[in-house]
Parts: sequence; C-alpha cells; structure tokens
Amino acid sequence: MAPEIGSAPMKATSCLAKVPSLPRRAYVTFLAGNGDYWKGLAKGLRKVKSAYPLVVAVLPDVPPEHRRIIAHQGCIVHEIQPVYPPENHQTQFAMAYFVINYSKLRI
Repeated sequence: MAPEIGSAPMKATSCLAKVPSLPRRAYVTFLAGNGDYWKGLAKGLRKVKSAYPLVVAVLPDVPPEHRRIIAHQGCIVHEIQPVYPPENHQTQFAMAYFVINYSKLRI
C-alpha cells in the first residue's frame, strides 16, 4: 500500500497542468540530473493500471524537457531544493555522488 501524502503541499513546477483533486495516496520517487532514468519512471505503474499517481520529486538540474515528458506521462512533478551535507571532517572523504542522497530528505 502506498504511504499517505503529508498535509503540507509541495510547490508544483509551472510546466504542469492543474490537477483537479489529488488522491491521498501516491507513489513517490526522486529524480536528479539529466540522465535517462526518467524514461521508464511511470511505465510499470501504467502497465498495472495503478490506482495511485506517481509523484516525482525533481532537483532544479532536471531539464525542463524531461519534466514536461514525465508530466505528460501522467506523473505529478514537484521541484525540491537540494540539501547539502554538513561541512565537517567526516564528509570530506565521502564520494561526491553521495551528496545527492541528502536531497532525498526533502521528500
């Protein structure tokens, strides 16, 4: 069962049409960068005719064209701001690509 959506609404990107009424449950995923992961995001849920929408939390670096396509596929696109790790000696040895994981805390 999909988790319930919190009561605090997130700001939807301007490239989306208004959604008349959102269900109280949804699947949520995270998207960053300009890779090709976006291509298959909604495919599985559409195939099984999911009763719940897919909310895609995107960072500002996701290209507008990718956002438009996934919105056209029926996803609800919400832009979130990045979260950066604390500046301390423990993070200086972390791999750079792990930094993106902090942004998932916004979901």
